[in-house]
Amino acid sequence: MENVWHTLEGTQAAIWVKTSTWAYPLLETAHVIGLGLLFGSIFVLDLRLMGVGRPLPLNLLARHMLPWVWTGFIVNAVSGALLFMSDAAEFAANTAFRVKIVLILLAGLNAAYFHARAYRYAVEVDPARHDIPRASLLAALVSIALWVSVITAGRMIAYVE
Repeated sequence: MENVWHTLEGTQAAIWVKTSTWAYPLLETAHVIGLGLLFGSIFVLDLRLMGVGRPLPLNLLARHMLPWVWTGFIVNAVSGALLFMSDAAEFAANTAFRVKIVLILLAGLNAAYFHARAYRYAVEVDPARHDIPRASLLAALVSIALWVSVITAGRMIAYVE
């Protein structure tokens, strides 16, 4: 696997990120903006799933927020891949980085579960009623916990080996 990381580090994109004065800080800025779009939008949806803003129909909110979730995800995937490539071997060996990647995968599985199973029940709930489907509530709580953990692990990359 070590050869793969060194091959990535030798690509033109990785060399550009590593040697350019502005590439790394601009990519980090893009990564933070993407994270704001991604987590901010997910957080709003999760709060709605937990009962905040009941009069607002979930399907309407989701229709407006999901494009921002995907925009943030794409910005983070591209900026994160370029940042990773600039020092792939070191990032790949970093425990906090590996934890972050696992947490992102778990958050993705949680979102896939929610959309495949719990979403239709959450949409059917009458906003005037006070019962929230347990599957929706659990998916929202797990989502928030996972994304806060992703952010924490991402910050720890600079401080953990």
